[in-house]
Amino acid sequence: MKIICKVLNGLHTKLHLPDNFSGKTIVYVHGGPGSNSIDFEYGLEKFPELTASGIGWITYDQRGCGRSSISHISLNHRTNIDDLKDLLSVIPSEFREVGSLSLYGHSYGARLVYDLLYTNPQLQISAIIAGRSIHPLDAMNTSILMDIMILREKNQVGFQRACRLLSRHEGEPYELAKHIRDLFTEAENRQ
Repeated sequence: MKIICKVLNGLHTKLHLPDNFSGKTIVYVHGGPGSNSIDFEYGLEKFPELTASGIGWITYDQRGCGRSSISHISLNHRTNIDDLKDLLSVIPSEFREVGSLSLYGHSYGARLVYDLLYTNPQLQISAIIAGRSIHPLDAMNTSILMDIMILREKNQVGFQRACRLLSRHEGEPYELAKHIRDLFTEAENRQ
């Protein structure tokens, strides 16, 4: 398998081309938010069924996740949509070998792919959406719950502040994501 790594607009991106490449490439959009593509990349290298298919894969880590930078841009769903749209526009020139492109979104990545295609009907690209919750905010709210559990274990002061924020907030918990993430940064700065 041929593997080419590039950082495109701050996003860690990898092209995986099997020896029997068919000319079709799928962009893998990972879940989370906050996850990355490393486990999927491991599967591409270890499961012969994936390479035998002749399909190429492009993996990337969403902004602020895994090996991708945060930069000056605020992290939110709209940023992720814009990043994916921008990535799709530069892939053909950056990875000339890709051939035709499709999308595969998993979990939160499924929501991201859906919202990208819904808000950009001019994009003519096929997609597979897997593991998307019936309630689209579930993944984002679950991510906040996981952050709070980590704070409870690692940073009691941050945990207490997060609980106060949530108890006073009348909207969806995910709307406090930036404030909860800031609690991690504050704890790191105190150390």
